Amino acid sequence: QEEERERRDNYVPEVISALDQ
Repeated sequence: QEEERERRDNYVPEVISALDQ
């Protein structure tokens, strides 16, 4: 489960960047 959390942490910033654009 911890690995899933890390993957989400890495995925969130990418989404924010896309929204920023």
